[in-house]
Amino acid sequence: MWKYHGRGSGRPHQPPEVPHASSSDHQVPQPIRTANDAQGYVKSQLHQLDISHEIQKLLDNSKSDEKLRGLDNAYDLSQCMRSKIVLLEQAKIPQELTITRLREDADRMEAEQKELSALQAELKVNLQRAEKYIDTRAQLNETKKTAIDEFMREYNLTEFDLSKLLQKCQQDGTSQRSQGSAMSANSDNK
Repeated sequence: MWKYHGRGSGRPHQPPEVPHASSSDHQVPQPIRTANDAQGYVKSQLHQLDISHEIQKLLDNSKSDEKLRGLDNAYDLSQCMRSKIVLLEQAKIPQELTITRLREDADRMEAEQKELSALQAELKVNLQRAEKYIDTRAQLNETKKTAIDEFMREYNLTEFDLSKLLQKCQQDGTSQRSQGSAMSANSDNK
């Protein structure tokens, strides 16, 4: 379910020592790919950025005025903190897009679940109907076969005799229908 296209955010895995970095060495945060850019879901940005130790150092070094006084360059520290704030804000964007996509996908799947359940229920009903029809046809065929067997025994007929009798009945039925059609046509003409 989790998809991620691409590797890292372009930042090195081992951040430089922040409090002592000069402004020329200051690392500019790289843009983070959004979920739309990745055409899928993104992994946890906090995990991907792997800057929690760096941020913790920044927090530790700026907790009190005494700690700030002990730094060589408080300005670089503040710039680095600004950079991390921007980076964290950017990191939230793809995660929010991913959360939105997950919710949309979950809603679609929930609707599909209802549709799948409805289709399944309808198929079960139709299956029962088909099985009942098959059973009824089998019983009817068995009843017909039994009746035909009894008829053949009663009149001492062979299967050949029965087929000739059926052919004669069909021919008689066809000729009667033809005569009935002719009679109705004659009555219409009068």
